[in-house]
Amino acid sequence: MKRQFHKKLWHGAVRLSPQSQAPHDSLLVLEGVRECFVCGQVQTLPSLKPGYSVKCVRCGTQLARRRRTSVIGTPAAFCITAAALYLVLLLDPLMTLNVYGRENTVSLWAGPLELVRQGFGGIACLVALVTIVMPGVVIALMAAILYGASKKRMPDWTPCLLAWYERLRTWSMIEVYVLGVLVAYTKLVDLAVVILQPGVYVLGALMITMSVLDSTFDDELIWNNRALRETIDGQCGRLFEVAHVDGRSDQLPPPDHVVSCQCCSLVMAFDHPVDSEADLGDCPRCGQILRRRKKKRFRCSCCIPSRQHRFICSRKLISCHDV
Repeated sequence: MKRQFHKKLWHGAVRLSPQSQAPHDSLLVLEGVRECFVCGQVQTLPSLKPGYSVKCVRCGTQLARRRRTSVIGTPAAFCITAAALYLVLLLDPLMTLNVYGRENTVSLWAGPLELVRQGFGGIACLVALVTIVMPGVVIALMAAILYGASKKRMPDWTPCLLAWYERLRTWSMIEVYVLGVLVAYTKLVDLAVVILQPGVYVLGALMITMSVLDSTFDDELIWNNRALRETIDGQCGRLFEVAHVDGRSDQLPPPDHVVSCQCCSLVMAFDHPVDSEADLGDCPRCGQILRRRKKKRFRCSCCIPSRQHRFICSRKLISCHDV
């Protein structure tokens, strides 16, 4: 995978320092282990059959799920459908308003254009970004990811696109736009004659298709097809030799030695305690920067506040104020 520009400058600088000749350290990849993204509990995962899911032993959050559908074929079918609906939505109107004989057609572009005419250029750009640009971007990213994952050897650009898909998917707000159309319809139906156009139904179909696309897409199986690098760059020019350990059969390392990649969820263990804010180098699978999970980042959804203003987990009666 091609390194980013700032990583090239950093690795070029550390090669000129004496620390760059430090001995190799070992990095253990814990296979069959997952860190809960809610409470941070590191736990082993059983081998899942299609149609089964596994939950966190502490907070009950779903950690993994295996679909019964095809890994590539089903998401690809919904991705093509979403792309076709998106292109139709850009051209079809949503509704027609008739106010005392004056008709006005509303389309997907009408909102940002009207905001520009009203002098709200910044808000118009934001609305156009999340309702027009981002849906097309995430559909294109998904199509490229599925194309790369279908190859026998996954291209180096596929993990990068998958990481960007996880970042940009939340900015595609087709669901919010559908709610806005429903609210506008209920408010305008008493003031004017509102005629729904085919674009409204296309918008609803696009929302459902993109939701089903996310549901059928199993990113964990995509990541498992990605080969790990044998050596990665660490701090101050140190090199880490990647080794594999089966977490289901071997004893897990201490929690302060374990790091989980925030992008591909790969769980690794160092031979020394890891600082919370330290840059630990690149992930051997996706190439993203490794950092340990921050303490008190999330709180369990089942936790309740106690009299001492600490959060006690109602499932296992354990203190979750430090997770």
